[in-house]
Amino acid sequence: MDVLLNKKAQDVLTLDLNGISSFTDFFLIATGETDRQTHALYEGLIETLNEQGVPFRVEGTEQTHWILVDLGNIVVHLFTPELRAYYTLEDCWSQAQKKVYL
Repeated sequence: MDVLLNKKAQDVLTLDLNGISSFTDFFLIATGETDRQTHALYEGLIETLNEQGVPFRVEGTEQTHWILVDLGNIVVHLFTPELRAYYTLEDCWSQAQKKVYL
């Protein structure tokens, strides 16, 4: 998470999905102001995961409007502002407990 905050991710939050979802425990959601920044968030996160030897899978790097990084018990969603507003994952998972990071 620190890598995202250090790269100036906006509206960073986690959704605790324990007991709500069968496929993951947490969503980590962050917004980049542009496609370019969203891709930079992704690159910084992937570099950190590789350094730490954490296995992951990735979807959406071609368009960079919504990049999903699946770590198993955590799924990271990196959005541009438009797609985050469109998909509103926070509303779709409204029963999840939220923690907001500045």
